[in-house]
Amino acid sequence: NVYVNNEKVASVETEDLRFAVEVDLPLDENTIMVTAEMEGNETEPSPEVVVIKDKEAPVLTVDEPEDGAKINREYVHIIGNTSDNIAIKELLINEEAVEVDEEGNFHVRLLVDQGENTITVKAVDLAGNETVVERTVYVELETPEITNIEPSEDVELRAGEVLTVSFNAPAGGEGYFRLLLPFGNEPQDIGIPMEEIDAGFYVGTWTAPEGIVASGLQVEVIFIGSDGTRHTALAEGRVTIIGDMEDLPVNAVIIGDKAFDLDYINNNPEAQMLLINWINGGNEVYIKLGKDTLVDLDGQLVDDKFLPEVIYFHHSNGNIAIYTK
Repeated sequence: NVYVNNEKVASVETEDLRFAVEVDLPLDENTIMVTAEMEGNETEPSPEVVVIKDKEAPVLTVDEPEDGAKINREYVHIIGNTSDNIAIKELLINEEAVEVDEEGNFHVRLLVDQGENTITVKAVDLAGNETVVERTVYVELETPEITNIEPSEDVELRAGEVLTVSFNAPAGGEGYFRLLLPFGNEPQDIGIPMEEIDAGFYVGTWTAPEGIVASGLQVEVIFIGSDGTRHTALAEGRVTIIGDMEDLPVNAVIIGDKAFDLDYINNNPEAQMLLINWINGGNEVYIKLGKDTLVDLDGQLVDDKFLPEVIYFHHSNGNIAIYTK
């Protein structure tokens, strides 16, 4: 005879003095005892057994890693907390038991492999209820290689023309590029976003704006891998943005196909010697006084038809810009 909370709920025949029976548990905490009965005589009950009914699964929180995390190392930290309305029996990570402190916190360093790793965290309470949290972590241990960078040869642009930059790198990352001045400070922004138009092939464009003239600009490409690591490389080709002759800066001293900023020529002995030799050779020197005003050394107005097809202008900082008719 089986009694639950002092109420007889089942009678079962024994076999070799053993028996088994399934009974309902009406309360959250239940007392169970049994008696033996033979020829109508029932024995004293067995000692009570308290059985707690627990259908509530444990609470499990995994703070690290985030699902879909991308890392570039051979291990990952698994950090979290678990609790239960009664008690936690065990915590398993990939079916291996790990320690939990008195407050339910856990912190485990787990080795991971190259590529995709699935981490299963399972909390089990005394009643066998389970809560499972899965995290997928992607590991990239190899340094990504940036290849096939374009432009691979020097490029000349005018205002309104488009520069196309491309490279190959591992799929699923981010691509950017930017133009670097020969003697300027490195830009603070990450650059112009590129699109991954095919797996691992990144392409971006830039349109040369009005009023910008420069030569020898380097193209830097930036690749951010799936693990968040940033990698850079330089294109072999450089970019020259050619200006129109009418935009040649005011106060330019024109010596043949070269022109110099006044500050440059006043502070550069080589430019001064070039000017002297040019004049001594009986050649004309022109000075641009205004947007549409060009004079010779005598102050006489000169038509710009006397200028060459191409002029290489030296800025005061030493940068060279190209202007053409």
